[in-house]
Amino acid sequence: MTATLIAKSPSKKKNLVFTCHLDKLMAERGLNQTDLHRHSGVAVGTIRSLIKGAVIERIDRSSTEKLMKFFDCDFDDLYSVEWE
Repeated sequence: MTATLIAKSPSKKKNLVFTCHLDKLMAERGLNQTDLHRHSGVAVGTIRSLIKGAVIERIDRSSTEKLMKFFDCDFDDLYSVEWE
C-alpha cells in the first residue's frame, strides 16, 4: 500500500494526488520499518503512515529529506504526483 496526499485544484475541481513509494524502496533493500528508522532517523509512526496507504494531510519536509538522503533518491523516486 502507499500513502496519498490529496489537494483540490481551485480551477479544475480535480484532486492532486501524491503517492508515496516508500514500501517499494524498502522492499528493494530488504528493510523493515525498524531498520529504516534506525538508519534514517525518521519516526516509526511516520514510516508506518507512509507505507500503510493512509491519505496524508501534508508531506513533511524533514522526513522527506531524511528519506531522500538515506535512499540517495530524488523526490520523484519517493513520490509520484498526478491529477485525478
